[in-house]
Amino acid sequence: MILGAILNSFVVVTAVSVTRGDDPAILAGRWRAWLDSPGGELPFKMDLRRGVDAWIARIVNGEERIDIPKAGWRGGEFVIDIEHYDSRIVAKANADGTRLDGEWSKTGSGGKASRLSFHARAGDEPRFGAMSMTSPSAIARFAGRWSIRFSSSEDPAVGVFETKPDGTVTGTIMTTTGDYRYLAGLVEGRRLRLSCFDGAHAFLFDARLQVDGSLKGDFWSRDSWHETWTAKRDAGAALPDDFK
Repeated sequence: MILGAILNSFVVVTAVSVTRGDDPAILAGRWRAWLDSPGGELPFKMDLRRGVDAWIARIVNGEERIDIPKAGWRGGEFVIDIEHYDSRIVAKANADGTRLDGEWSKTGSGGKASRLSFHARAGDEPRFGAMSMTSPSAIARFAGRWSIRFSSSEDPAVGVFETKPDGTVTGTIMTTTGDYRYLAGLVEGRRLRLSCFDGAHAFLFDARLQVDGSLKGDFWSRDSWHETWTAKRDAGAALPDDFK
């Protein structure tokens, strides 16, 4: 995948309140985080731990692990600087250190910034807030290789999804210009939701399984982009050969 994950050793400590000096106390360990996308909650997992001199944040999307070594308290706000993407999260903690609320911003080309409200709650909660009650056989209908069309492009795309009996889904969507990163999500009934946040990209997919077995849904990126997409199951789906 483009921009492969940054893999480093990481020890997660759960339910340990950590503070230093006048800094507010928050819990070290796993957090469920989300952005307020125009399409609804755009969730991702986040690990926080206290290093020797600063906090370390880890963003989790499926198998992807991205360590952000520059994080900590500044003037009563918890700041996660994702410098290589010119991106940052700035948030304030609640009284018992179990919740963060603030904003994610990323400066793009021409100096224009994307902004979405950010929230996080301590604890290893499911990515989309609930476990699926869908039967394993129904969940499996979403697995495999799909031929995808986005409304904004004539070029084909290919989706590859792997499902588990508990309804969780991982995979990616590949296009002629790149891919949509490490997507992770959930199947509930006939609904598929996938998300990814890595500091630069904020993707949310929401689709429904149709009577004919195809998928029809919406795609949101950052704070402004929206388009529709459709998918048909195709074990031989492939991108065009550039050399041809």
